[in-house]
Amino acid sequence: MLIQVKKIYDKLGVEGLKKKPRNKKWTIDQRLNIVKGFLAGEQIVKISLENNLNPSLISFWAKKYLESGISGLELNKGRPITKSKILNSKRSKVSKNLNSKDQSNSLTCVYKELKLLKEELIHFKKREKKLWKRN
Repeated sequence: MLIQVKKIYDKLGVEGLKKKPRNKKWTIDQRLNIVKGFLAGEQIVKISLENNLNPSLISFWAKKYLESGISGLELNKGRPITKSKILNSKRSKVSKNLNSKDQSNSLTCVYKELKLLKEELIHFKKREKKLWKRN
Protein backbone atom coordinates (compact mmCIF):
# COMPACT_ATOMS: atom_id res chain seq x y z
CA MET A 1 0.00 0.00 0.00
CA LEU A 2 2.80 2.40 0.91
CA ILE A 3 4.62 1.65 -2.34
CA GLN A 4 1.47 2.47 -4.31
CA VAL A 5 1.05 5.78 -2.45
CA LYS A 6 4.68 6.64 -3.23
CA LYS A 7 4.13 5.87 -6.92
CA ILE A 8 1.03 8.05 -6.96
CA TYR A 9 2.97 10.88 -5.31
CA ASP A 10 5.86 10.53 -7.77
CA LYS A 11 3.52 10.53 -10.77
CA LEU A 12 0.87 13.10 -9.76
CA GLY A 13 2.38 14.98 -6.82
CA VAL A 14 0.24 16.31 -3.98
CA GLU A 15 -2.82 16.48 -6.27
CA GLY A 16 -2.76 12.70 -6.63
CA LEU A 17 -3.00 12.21 -2.88
CA LYS A 18 -6.03 14.46 -2.46
CA LYS A 19 -9.45 12.92 -2.12
CA LYS A 20 -10.96 12.25 -5.54
CA PRO A 21 -14.49 13.26 -6.51
CA ARG A 22 -16.88 10.35 -6.17
CA ASN A 23 -19.05 8.77 -8.81
CA LYS A 24 -17.24 9.92 -11.91
CA LYS A 25 -19.09 8.70 -14.99
CA TRP A 26 -16.88 6.71 -17.34
CA THR A 27 -18.15 6.14 -20.85
CA ILE A 28 -18.15 2.66 -22.33
CA ASP A 29 -15.37 3.66 -24.74
CA GLN A 30 -13.17 4.89 -21.91
CA ARG A 31 -13.76 1.72 -19.92
CA LEU A 32 -13.10 -0.43 -22.97
CA ASN A 33 -9.77 1.32 -23.68
CA ILE A 34 -8.66 0.87 -20.08
CA VAL A 35 -9.67 -2.80 -20.02
CA LYS A 36 -8.01 -3.52 -23.36
CA GLY A 37 -4.80 -1.97 -22.08
CA PHE A 38 -4.97 -4.15 -18.98
CA LEU A 39 -5.69 -7.30 -20.99
CA ALA A 40 -2.85 -6.44 -23.39
CA GLY A 41 -0.42 -6.83 -20.52
CA GLU A 42 0.09 -3.35 -19.13
CA GLN A 43 0.57 -3.20 -15.38
CA ILE A 44 -2.58 -2.42 -13.47
CA VAL A 45 -0.73 0.08 -11.26
CA LYS A 46 0.50 2.00 -14.31
CA ILE A 47 -3.01 2.15 -15.81
CA SER A 48 -4.52 3.21 -12.49
CA LEU A 49 -1.97 6.01 -12.11
CA GLU A 50 -2.50 7.27 -15.65
CA ASN A 51 -6.27 7.34 -15.30
CA ASN A 52 -6.43 8.22 -11.60
CA LEU A 53 -8.42 5.04 -10.84
CA ASN A 54 -8.46 2.42 -8.15
CA PRO A 55 -6.79 -0.80 -9.42
CA SER A 56 -9.65 -2.92 -8.08
CA LEU A 57 -12.07 -1.04 -10.33
CA ILE A 58 -9.96 -1.88 -13.37
CA SER A 59 -9.91 -5.57 -12.46
CA PHE A 60 -13.68 -5.46 -11.85
CA TRP A 61 -14.25 -3.96 -15.33
CA ALA A 62 -11.94 -6.56 -16.87
CA LYS A 63 -13.86 -9.38 -15.19
CA LYS A 64 -17.18 -7.98 -16.43
CA TYR A 65 -15.74 -7.57 -19.94
CA LEU A 66 -14.49 -11.16 -20.04
CA GLU A 67 -17.83 -12.49 -18.76
CA SER A 68 -20.23 -10.63 -21.03
CA GLY A 69 -18.26 -8.55 -23.53
CA ILE A 70 -18.92 -4.86 -24.12
CA SER A 71 -22.40 -5.14 -22.64
CA GLY A 72 -20.76 -5.96 -19.30
CA LEU A 73 -19.20 -2.50 -19.25
CA GLU A 74 -22.57 -0.74 -19.45
CA LEU A 75 -24.04 0.79 -16.34
CA ASN A 76 -27.21 -0.87 -15.11
CA LYS A 77 -28.98 2.05 -13.53
CA GLY A 78 -31.84 1.72 -11.13
CA ARG A 79 -33.34 -1.05 -9.14
CA PRO A 80 -34.02 -4.33 -10.95
CA ILE A 81 -37.65 -5.20 -11.70
CA THR A 82 -39.16 -7.59 -9.18
CA LYS A 83 -40.90 -10.82 -10.16
CA SER A 84 -44.26 -9.76 -8.77
CA LYS A 85 -44.45 -6.64 -10.96
CA ILE A 86 -43.73 -8.68 -14.07
CA LEU A 87 -46.28 -11.33 -13.14
CA ASN A 88 -49.02 -8.84 -12.32
CA SER A 89 -48.60 -6.82 -15.51
CA LYS A 90 -48.59 -9.86 -17.77
CA ARG A 91 -51.52 -11.53 -16.00
CA SER A 92 -53.61 -8.39 -16.23
CA LYS A 93 -52.96 -8.24 -19.98
CA VAL A 94 -54.09 -11.84 -20.36
CA SER A 95 -57.22 -11.35 -18.24
CA LYS A 96 -58.21 -8.30 -20.31
CA ASN A 97 -57.89 -10.40 -23.43
CA LEU A 98 -60.14 -13.10 -21.94
CA ASN A 99 -62.86 -10.60 -21.02
CA SER A 100 -63.13 -9.28 -24.56
CA LYS A 101 -66.28 -9.64 -26.67
CA ASP A 102 -64.89 -12.42 -28.82
CA GLN A 103 -65.19 -15.49 -26.62
CA SER A 104 -64.84 -17.56 -29.76
CA ASN A 105 -61.21 -16.53 -29.84
CA SER A 106 -60.56 -18.11 -26.47
CA LEU A 107 -58.14 -20.53 -28.06
CA THR A 108 -56.03 -17.65 -29.39
CA CYS A 109 -56.16 -16.09 -25.93
CA VAL A 110 -54.85 -19.30 -24.44
CA TYR A 111 -52.00 -19.28 -26.96
CA LYS A 112 -51.20 -15.68 -26.08
CA GLU A 113 -51.14 -16.57 -22.40
CA LEU A 114 -48.89 -19.52 -23.14
CA LYS A 115 -46.55 -17.25 -25.09
CA LEU A 116 -46.42 -14.75 -22.22
CA LEU A 117 -45.70 -17.51 -19.73
CA LYS A 118 -42.89 -18.84 -21.91
CA GLU A 119 -41.37 -15.35 -22.16
CA GLU A 120 -41.67 -15.01 -18.41
CA LEU A 121 -39.93 -18.35 -17.89
CA ILE A 122 -37.09 -17.32 -20.21
CA HIS A 123 -36.73 -14.04 -18.29
CA PHE A 124 -36.51 -15.84 -14.95
CA LYS A 125 -33.99 -18.35 -16.28
CA LYS A 126 -31.76 -15.52 -17.55
CA ARG A 127 -32.08 -13.74 -14.21
CA GLU A 128 -31.21 -16.93 -12.32
CA LYS A 129 -28.21 -17.50 -14.59
CA LYS A 130 -26.91 -13.98 -13.85
CA LEU A 131 -27.32 -14.55 -10.12
CA TRP A 132 -25.40 -17.81 -10.30
CA LYS A 133 -22.58 -16.08 -12.22
CA ARG A 134 -22.28 -13.45 -9.47
CA ASN A 135 -21.87 -16.08 -6.78
